[in-house]
Amino acid sequence: MGFLIDSRMRKFLDTIHLPVVDAYRTCFTILVAVALLAIVICILGWSSWNRVLHIRQMTANENQPAIRERIKEVLVRLWKVKGLIPGMFFQTLSLGMLLPNMLPYATNKLGLSEAQYSILLLIGGIVVIAFMIPVGQLADRRGPRAFLVAGFLLAAISLFIMVTYGNSRNIWWIVGFVGLSYALIQPAWNALLAGSIPPGQRGVLMGLFMSVEGLGFAVGPLVGGFLGTLSSRDLGLLGGTGLVAPFYISSICLTLMAVVYIFYPFRHYQTED
Repeated sequence: MGFLIDSRMRKFLDTIHLPVVDAYRTCFTILVAVALLAIVICILGWSSWNRVLHIRQMTANENQPAIRERIKEVLVRLWKVKGLIPGMFFQTLSLGMLLPNMLPYATNKLGLSEAQYSILLLIGGIVVIAFMIPVGQLADRRGPRAFLVAGFLLAAISLFIMVTYGNSRNIWWIVGFVGLSYALIQPAWNALLAGSIPPGQRGVLMGLFMSVEGLGFAVGPLVGGFLGTLSSRDLGLLGGTGLVAPFYISSICLTLMAVVYIFYPFRHYQTED
């Protein structure tokens, strides 16, 4: 969409009466309609379930343990997998720091247009799509450790090279390697989380884990936006301007995570199921 808006297709959008403002309004209207439809479906499903007496009785018999016992089981399991929580936070924190600085870096430092920036995102997404399923299959066979370590190292090196040696000519290749690193990390990480949670607790624990990841996404742009406003005098050893600081710090965080996962006892967290 960004490519269409910033390229010559903008005139085409105008000729068919789809200017940018109307497109955003239309998307927002569709989003609100889908949200309302989702709420209605949930209400109908809940009311239908309440009307079926034998299903309620059967479910009540299966869920015989008291709520306090179930909460205790969840807390016990959460304590066993507590070592995964920092990784969840710092992964999304590292990515979140880049979000407010990617477009300014591409346009101000690399001299790319916004249309070219949209193509960069498209290239990274294509690489992710191409490698996500094969990496997931290999992670199921050989375990997540090698893919997590390789993915975090590749991401850290790619970001470091991007801000140190990146230019308008080689940035296309670098973004491809960033996409490859994401494809290495995400399937292996999801497999690790799924294998560390018993089936009966996956809903609540995955909700908690995603809340931690969401916290990283919330704090990351705040930190990255602040770093992006700093001057070269404020940065000291990092050098350059504030636009490069989030990339360096994100690269350091990803490198530390790769080192940690080399020695991380993954088998300790896997459930018997």
